[in-house]
Amino acid sequence: MSDFFKFENREFEIPFVNHNPRVPKIGWAIMFFCILISFLLYSFANDPIIGGILFFAVPFIPLMYYLKWDFSAIIRKPSRKDVLLAFCLFVMYMIYGTVMCFVLESPVTGTDEAVTLQSMIGLIFSLMGEELIKFIPFLFLMRLSLKLSGNRKASLVLSAAIVMAFFGLLHTDFTTPSIILQGLLIQGLGTIFEFYGYFKTKNLLVPYMSHIFTDVFIYSLTFLGF
Repeated sequence: MSDFFKFENREFEIPFVNHNPRVPKIGWAIMFFCILISFLLYSFANDPIIGGILFFAVPFIPLMYYLKWDFSAIIRKPSRKDVLLAFCLFVMYMIYGTVMCFVLESPVTGTDEAVTLQSMIGLIFSLMGEELIKFIPFLFLMRLSLKLSGNRKASLVLSAAIVMAFFGLLHTDFTTPSIILQGLLIQGLGTIFEFYGYFKTKNLLVPYMSHIFTDVFIYSLTFLGF
């Protein structure tokens, strides 16, 4: 029986899973520390462009260092099918998010942030930063759980589920149970579409493009006054 799911791109393995390449313990510590630093720099940055660049670059540089600067291990030039997949995942997420908002009786609106040219440019970088703060913990959990269980499929599902819950909690202020539930179901579980895009292609640019489509659409709603 194959260790890969049928929908996975089997030409590429998830980095670090089978020591491809190997990351020392200090390497994981450095990458997680850089994620924390990127959050702090982004929070205190007065310029959204500079903040977005730092949010992306700080975790990206150590990740690439431990990948021995092999960019093809995580990002490759997207094909037309990749772009189409990213767009379809965006549409599916918007449908899912709208349904969940209806079920949870949460208003479907744009972002509360002011939409400016600077914020839109900063978005290009900050969204890749968001992909990295999901991707790096996923890589660590995948490597750890596979080492403990020896079951690749179970490790993939468990690692993705933990990261989705983590990402969902990042989008809540913990003030009320309903807001926490909204974060877990809409932003958290909704991340399954981006994970699918990555597993399908093993190209981080696919979930990144899907994320861009989503946020540009939401920002556009705000710009139009919705």
